[in-house]
Amino acid sequence: MRDMDRTILVPRPGGVQRPLDANEQTLEPDLSRSQKIPLSAFKIGVNPIIDAATTLLSLAIELKQATQINNINMLHKQCMNHIKEFEQQLRQDEISSETIAEARYAICSLIDEIVLNSPWGANSIWSTKSLLSVFYKQTWGGEQFYKIIHERVKVALNNQYLLELMYLCLQLGFKGKYQVEDNGFERLEMEKEQLYAVLKKLQPEQEKDLSPRWRSNVTDLIEKQRAVPLWAVGILTVTILLGLYMSFSYQLSQKAEPVYNSIASLVPENKVDLASSDSVINYAKNLRQLLSTEIGRGLLQVVEDIDHVAIIITSNQMYSSASAQLNENSIALIEKIGQIATTTPGHIQVVGHSDDQKIFTAKYHSNWELSLARANSVVRILNQNQNLAGRVTAEGRGAAEPRVANDTDTNRALNRRVEILLWVKDKFKDKQTVEVSEL
Repeated sequence: MRDMDRTILVPRPGGVQRPLDANEQTLEPDLSRSQKIPLSAFKIGVNPIIDAATTLLSLAIELKQATQINNINMLHKQCMNHIKEFEQQLRQDEISSETIAEARYAICSLIDEIVLNSPWGANSIWSTKSLLSVFYKQTWGGEQFYKIIHERVKVALNNQYLLELMYLCLQLGFKGKYQVEDNGFERLEMEKEQLYAVLKKLQPEQEKDLSPRWRSNVTDLIEKQRAVPLWAVGILTVTILLGLYMSFSYQLSQKAEPVYNSIASLVPENKVDLASSDSVINYAKNLRQLLSTEIGRGLLQVVEDIDHVAIIITSNQMYSSASAQLNENSIALIEKIGQIATTTPGHIQVVGHSDDQKIFTAKYHSNWELSLARANSVVRILNQNQNLAGRVTAEGRGAAEPRVANDTDTNRALNRRVEILLWVKDKFKDKQTVEVSEL
């Protein structure tokens, strides 16, 4: 791509933001969106590039409305992950490499501009590590964005999908070089109108009237309404619906989170210290031997309790941030644990835990939902072993049961974990259950 490796000036940070009213409620959007919105739910129908960009575009809408971000480093990481998923989807759709690169450039330019023009992003990691600088070694896409448009409209029919994406970026507020140029607003509107005219010509012609000599006022009105192509209406509708959905979901999750914590607090925090049974101790010892390699590599811990053994795996080893999709190495580890678990006849409980950093993504509206989804991902792997069928259940506990205080990044990483509890059936278990209930 020509000129794409050339460094251009940095945009004016904070230039378009209004001051936050003292009585205005702070809205914090998705800081760790690792799970993509199911594309089948929002198919526009004809443009695979926009379909693949649904998650990134909805994130851009959230960021434009945000007045505060608590963890911008996590946001940066999640944007990187989503852009890679976007590329992968386009490759699966057999989009050309050049078009993928230019589509990615448009998305990076849009998100970079939104973040760097915000009060919370101007002096953040984004100012030195923008998405464009990571993928293209540029600091600003304000000029190259329009060069791509001008080049591609020359063969618009072959680049319709890409041009529609770039038109949508303009509609979502991207300004680029026109943000700092004289008469920028007028020139930006002209760019939009010209691109719109090009895209309109690419749409199929409407059927002609059966009686062209007669037109009523009603017919004239209908023709005027048809001046806006269906694809533009579809894009605008999806954009509005996504914005409303994310806004309402965020408000709901904020109210639901205290409920989850209240439910978890019903269980007493102070546990009665009772000795583990011999069978539990022996089983834990056996597990440590069978998993000695993984323990030595720091992948997991084996801890015995009164009547069960817990295999504790930190989530950082298993998932990307805010994701419930197991990586390949973790799948092999869970399969090995599943094979070992067949040696005990007891119930197997998979429990997901998180730290206290609130999340809100298109798929997971709270830490509790994410922790449950992660537990379920492990259960699905374990259930592939026929000897474990019907014995495995999942539970999410969010941030209700931290192992250590959530006061440092290191401690929060320890609290983000999945525990596989192997219950050992013996008389001691039944005895302890009675004794504890009588305390």
